[in-house]
Amino acid sequence: MSTSENPRTCLIGAGSSGIAAAKALHERALAIREAIARLHSELPKEAHLDFGVGIHYGEAVLGWIGTEKRLEFTSLGDSVNTTKRIQENAAKNQILISKEAYERVKDDVQANPFAPLTVKGKAQPLEVFEVMGLK
Repeated sequence: MSTSENPRTCLIGAGSSGIAAAKALHERALAIREAIARLHSELPKEAHLDFGVGIHYGEAVLGWIGTEKRLEFTSLGDSVNTTKRIQENAAKNQILISKEAYERVKDDVQANPFAPLTVKGKAQPLEVFEVMGLK
């Protein structure tokens, strides 16, 4: 899955590893949600912007792929697809994270277990958590 095929998919912290990078990612997602809530208080309802966030932790291949006529930076791999599947199941202004991501930030993030997600490409449902805030 190319990130350019789905403008809602982005990689934050690509190339980073460790708990500090994972915590920073969750802090950014929460900051976006708070900024949107402030914006909603200033704009008429018809101008509201809503989003859902999916976060997963894993390896991916990142790089330039294509030809001289069409070259794009993209990400490939099961982790990218898993993140997209989680994001697609997030409701308005909801942040869902995989068990793999949760294990790296559970001491810093308030999160509640969420219903397992049955998604394309996975034989077993994904265990996910809903991020409520920071501890």
